[in-house]
Amino acid sequence: MHTIRTDYPPLHAFEFGPGDDPRRPLVLFVGGLGDTLLSTPYLPKLASALDKHGWRLAQVRPTSAGMGWGGCTVEQDAREIALCTEYFKQQGADKIVLMGCSTGACAYSRCCCC
Repeated sequence: MHTIRTDYPPLHAFEFGPGDDPRRPLVLFVGGLGDTLLSTPYLPKLASALDKHGWRLAQVRPTSAGMGWGGCTVEQDAREIALCTEYFKQQGADKIVLMGCSTGACAYSRCCCC
């Protein structure tokens, strides 16, 4: 578990696997409004497949996820995704690919377009 921000609201990302080499490329998954950490059933299989190719997978939980929907904007989610990518860059990730599902795709596309 990575803690990106400790002040309110806290921001966390769950990394699948051992996370033993922070320089390995990373796929950062952002779920939809109802998604929480580990609630997307295909992520463990995706993490395993990525690992075989030298990549790793992490899932960020923006403020709007789970029961937080309606309490913030897509722009806030985009800022949190940007914080998360900066965190993983500072940890040494040489490549980061954003992957989103439903509202998570909207949030990361907003992040990339700003």
